Amino acid sequence: MQTTATATDLVRRDERAIANALKIRYTPFVVGEGEGGRLFDVDGRPYLDFGAAWALAGLGYNNEQVRSAVKAELGRTTFGGLISGINRPAIELAERLIDLVPGDWEKKVWYGLSGSDASEAAMRLLPQATGRNRLVSFIGSWHGTHDGTMGLSAHPSLTGVIAGANVIKAPYPDPYHPPFLGGTENLTDQCLHYLEHYLFRTICEPRDVAAIFVEAVQSDGGDVVPPRISCQSCGLSVIATASCSRSTRSRLGLPARARCLRTNMAPSRPTSSCSANHSAAGCH
Repeated sequence: MQTTATATDLVRRDERAIANALKIRYTPFVVGEGEGGRLFDVDGRPYLDFGAAWALAGLGYNNEQVRSAVKAELGRTTFGGLISGINRPAIELAERLIDLVPGDWEKKVWYGLSGSDASEAAMRLLPQATGRNRLVSFIGSWHGTHDGTMGLSAHPSLTGVIAGANVIKAPYPDPYHPPFLGGTENLTDQCLHYLEHYLFRTICEPRDVAAIFVEAVQSDGGDVVPPRISCQSCGLSVIATASCSRSTRSRLGLPARARCLRTNMAPSRPTSSCSANHSAAGCH
């Protein structure tokens, strides 16, 4: 039988029982319930939630439409896996995602449980499909917490993770910490010039690159909004990833061949997807 516990009690029990590897805690907040844009701790104190549960609660807590949809689906079945069967809601969602992703090529959708899953799926599928082994990502990026996606990332907190020899890190146009001298007026031009005219002409030829992974706005990297510019992508697959609640629309003007939608894809449910050109991503 469940007994009443105070926030102080639960903080102590959490410290004893829950692995620290799971925690990115800014305050010892103990969730009791939520309503709209507010959370209440177990002692009944209300808080405005500016984190939206890492973007899972974009529609607010206890949203009636979300609750009704989840309840209706649980009333039909508690599981409808795609590995061994066909699932109508999964098909309908995939069709909606395909319609939303820009590009007039044929696409397919892969589902995962987190942003790490979506990024790692792209990491695995594209080299197989293209026959190219190298991947390019940007300094400051965060693409996940699997071994592979931590290596693909270049966030300061992941400096202890050794990336694969096939991952090349390029400077991101960060106006707060510009990687080149001369201010920020031509920062994006400088970063793209370094990528196209230095890396691609020395240690990382385009013919060897399977994909470029880029966040339209770096979220974990510090809410970095790069200057807007358009450029060509040398015929490479560009993977635009959505981190937290940020848009996947690339401010770099790179025509994305795949979109990884991470935790913000489904309100109140940990879900991710990768929508891609089915031939480029090996999704035949």
